Amino acid sequence: MFKRFFALLVFVFVLWIFYWAAFVPKESLSGRINRELKKQSSKLDLFMKGVVFSEIVDGKKYWEIKAVTSQINKDTGKALLNDIRGVFFTDGKPYINFTAPLVTWEMRQQQIKIDSPKGSDGSYEFTMPDLTWSLSRDRFWTDGPVMLKNRHGFIKGRGLEGIPGKSGMTIKGQPTAVFSKGNKKLILGADSFGIDGTKGNIFAAGNCNASVDALSVISRNMEYYTIKSEVSAQGDVKLEYRDITASADEALFSLAGNTVILSGNARASRQGSKMSAGRLKIDMKNNRIIMEERTEVFVEEEDLGTQKK
Repeated sequence: MFKRFFALLVFVFVLWIFYWAAFVPKESLSGRINRELKKQSSKLDLFMKGVVFSEIVDGKKYWEIKAVTSQINKDTGKALLNDIRGVFFTDGKPYINFTAPLVTWEMRQQQIKIDSPKGSDGSYEFTMPDLTWSLSRDRFWTDGPVMLKNRHGFIKGRGLEGIPGKSGMTIKGQPTAVFSKGNKKLILGADSFGIDGTKGNIFAAGNCNASVDALSVISRNMEYYTIKSEVSAQGDVKLEYRDITASADEALFSLAGNTVILSGNARASRQGSKMSAGRLKIDMKNNRIIMEERTEVFVEEEDLGTQKK
């Protein structure tokens, strides 16, 4: 009895398999793919053209991004913005303008990644491979190569960091700056550069070095003022110019001038002659040293101009 029932059950199952294979419609592989694509498409909250995103706090705008097209996926929590134009604001005024082919907005992490941005802060034009911007940390940065340039020269380094809403940024990776004025060229290097976004001034920090023609200066910190084409060095300043070596707490020189001013424990030596003063001037045009304030000198050569106050 049991054997007959089991055989009948097997016969019915085989018959059902035959019926399913012969008559029941089955979804093809392409059909399943299309069904999955429709499923993913249904998860799009928005697909828009000409969209504008911005952040305004207490009536003050901090940033704005305009995209030709955008799509937001509620399943992944991502927004993709295509062909964008963006602006960072400081004190409610545009500070950095940039363009990029693609922006990925991780809405859950409150983080925006900008691919291949190009733009300007008013002082420099910039390019970099990417820029990550965290709204929760209030920072933007890149670890890639950075290039800033204007009509007077360029700055290059590796790694950049800044704060939206505030002018200025920091360039890392032992950056180098090269600027020209007339027939003179300044080469400036340090562990990092701080860039003043409003005027383009450079604030160099750590193992700073600068050279113009035969003049070479090293110090802990340096500042380069773009409008005056002037360099100010502070902290353990060491200087070399032809046969002159000198040291001081501070030094000031300009691409437009021919004088280096040393102040604070200023000391200089030249072919065996040594001198110290509260303030020393090196006249590079006439190859002279001028001493001012609390002078002390041991002279072994006649080519020394001295002025005492």
